Amino acid sequence: MRNHNLFTRAPPETSAPSPVRRTQTARLRRAVGYNATCGREPEEAGAEQPAGKKARMGAMGDKEFEDAVEEALERVRAYRLPTDSVSRVSCKKKWYARTPNPRYSVVAVDCGIKLNIVRKLNQFGCNVTVVPYDTPAVTILSFKPDGLFLSNGPGDPEDVRPVIDLVRALRGRLPIFGICLGHQMIALACGARTFKMKFGHRGGNHPVRELATGKIEITSQNHSFAVDEGSLQGTGLILTHQNLLDGTAEGVACLPDKLFSVQYHPESAPGPQDSTYLFKRFIDLMEGEKKHA
Repeated sequence: MRNHNLFTRAPPETSAPSPVRRTQTARLRRAVGYNATCGREPEEAGAEQPAGKKARMGAMGDKEFEDAVEEALERVRAYRLPTDSVSRVSCKKKWYARTPNPRYSVVAVDCGIKLNIVRKLNQFGCNVTVVPYDTPAVTILSFKPDGLFLSNGPGDPEDVRPVIDLVRALRGRLPIFGICLGHQMIALACGARTFKMKFGHRGGNHPVRELATGKIEITSQNHSFAVDEGSLQGTGLILTHQNLLDGTAEGVACLPDKLFSVQYHPESAPGPQDSTYLFKRFIDLMEGEKKHA
């Protein structure tokens, strides 16, 4: 039977602050030199504080405490997000991830790359050379790669000018595949725009539709910026994937230039294998180039 007490019982009485909450409050007041009497006279607040403790805590009242809080808030408001996030997380020199019996050579631009992406490329028969985000096009071409991969990473994609310029230099010269931040930088390099989302996409349960097939993938996402779908016109890019929760762009491609990207993380496999085909698509582009070489 249904327990009606669950629906009819009175709300619990308000309890006193927990010891943890009282400790946190006391620490905050001490941090800003707030007087334990809260601005009242000692006789109103209870027993008078020991002289030594008074000296340590100061003689601040309500007004001084409010001023200290406002000063702290002003410091928070004055904070500016860093514009060098990618340079902080990118590798400082190239490194290699080899696989037995490789069929392809891929250069991966490290903007904060996840190791599982490298593992996936290895599983598909790719030797991977991971390079810093600011590696110039001439250096990348010197490795004679079959394809170029642009990784995920933190921050605003517009701040990562070296990679945007790299895509412009290599567009159409070899297959390019981008994930997350790599997707956004490809869009910018082709002339589209990105924007800061109000909340961003977080978690491993975002449904995305591939527009060509109607197939729905359950995807893993973690990003604060997105590609402006309305800005794709005239760039040569077409929309390939769309988020079913808010309609934002989740994938773009330029077939003549052998270039494509997605906003989500196919290597995370929350589906669990819904998006693995994207790595195969990259392999097919490189194989096609080998046949026409």
